[in-house]
Amino acid sequence: MKKAVISALALSIALGAGVAGARGVGDMQARALPSFEELDVDGNGGITRDDLAAFADARVAARTTDAVAGLMKVPARMGC
Repeated sequence: MKKAVISALALSIALGAGVAGARGVGDMQARALPSFEELDVDGNGGITRDDLAAFADARVAARTTDAVAGLMKVPARMGC
């Protein structure tokens, strides 16, 4: 009985964390899971480590571009 209660508690905590991550927490925006087509970068019908690495690199590049664009707006907001 004690193991069942502990297992149920652990499962509820894990599911709650997953829901919070999907919705976004605080000022973080909600993130949708990528589709199969987005992950299959080379379009061969399967997802390989190379596909995942290319997908991750593209996401990092997009976020870096967004961050730099945001930083470029800072002087204008400060009246410089």
